[in-house]
Amino acid sequence: MPARPRNGFTLIELLVVIGIIAVLIGLLVPAVQKVRAAALRMQCASNLKNWGLAFHNHLTTADGFPAIWTRRPSLHAWILPLLPHVEQEAVFRLVNPSQDWNSSANLPAAAARIPLITCPATPSGRDATLAYDGVTLGPGDYLPMRDVDENLFLAGILKRPPGATPGALVEQISTRIADITDGTSNTVLLGEDCGRSTQYVNGKVQAQPFEAVGWAYPLPCANFDGQDAQGNILGSRSMNGNNYFEYYSFHGGGCNFLFCDGSVRFLAENLPIATMAAHVTRAGGEIPPD
Repeated sequence: MPARPRNGFTLIELLVVIGIIAVLIGLLVPAVQKVRAAALRMQCASNLKNWGLAFHNHLTTADGFPAIWTRRPSLHAWILPLLPHVEQEAVFRLVNPSQDWNSSANLPAAAARIPLITCPATPSGRDATLAYDGVTLGPGDYLPMRDVDENLFLAGILKRPPGATPGALVEQISTRIADITDGTSNTVLLGEDCGRSTQYVNGKVQAQPFEAVGWAYPLPCANFDGQDAQGNILGSRSMNGNNYFEYYSFHGGGCNFLFCDGSVRFLAENLPIATMAAHVTRAGGEIPPD
């Protein structure tokens, strides 16, 4: 009798097919992750670009960028006068400007979640650390720097610049374009400081979060301290060591920055601290390299 033809695959053939599929998956997953990371970074840059438009729209109506915080007549952050320029009139109308940002009247507004002020690459699940007087504050991932910390000069980490060290935005006084003598294309307006109030050091979550903060939180004003190799504040690293009111992102390799001319650039995390400090100061007299 002739042999009957076999139907199906042998075990060896199945193992070969499974092996090929496993190799293809191994090649595909990193590529997908890389594409996703690039998309999140681009979305973050788009967020900052919108804030740049808001700053310049405010500039045309008020002849200056807003103060980093103001007490006139009450305590509020730089973001408040910009809300109408990013289609957040509803949140803006919730705010009573005659009372501080954390008054009972203003906490409902401070609790609002504004997607445009959060980086999409930031891990979710940080609401538990943002409780403030029983209210969950809306998070914020973009931050202006008030100045370069004096301790960087005293420690010899930075050479003192010929000019002044305030950042683009200062306390209680609006910034005119004429005040930015280093040039608007050389001066950072906002940078990423992601993940607050969860504290991150070198990519790892710390057991102790810091004070409850959010987009409406005006104090303490951040100043540029740099970080060391262990992620401690005050060192020669420009970013991505510690998110305690310093530049920090979850993109990997650097952070997105909005400059005073409205442009958005991704700066590498190995950028020399002197170059980053030159970008922070608005009238330092430094000339940052390309």
